[in-house]
Amino acid sequence: MNSDCPLTLTEEIDFAYLLNLMPPLHDEEEFNWLPELFSIIGHEKLILLCKYAGGETIKIPTLSELSYSIQALQEFYNIHIKKCKKISECPADIRELVQRIYDVYTAREY
Repeated sequence: MNSDCPLTLTEEIDFAYLLNLMPPLHDEEEFNWLPELFSIIGHEKLILLCKYAGGETIKIPTLSELSYSIQALQEFYNIHIKKCKKISECPADIRELVQRIYDVYTAREY
């Protein structure tokens, strides 16, 4: 399948139908999200994802988890890289995560 060409409407419907059939065809419940993923990212990105991550199992964070991590990373940057803020100025609810980021960061440097 050439992933560089847009699908016709008929091909898109066929592709979506195929994705709906994949869980029972392969006895894989994890394939249940393929139709939803296809509707979000399209066939080209889905094929690219399969090419590079095929066979892997991933867990996608919630929007809240992603936001929390981004906030902690920004605090880590301000405290430990830019040094424009002190750890005591960091919101208490993310200090533990900032510390974990610091631990990972320093472990990778050695």
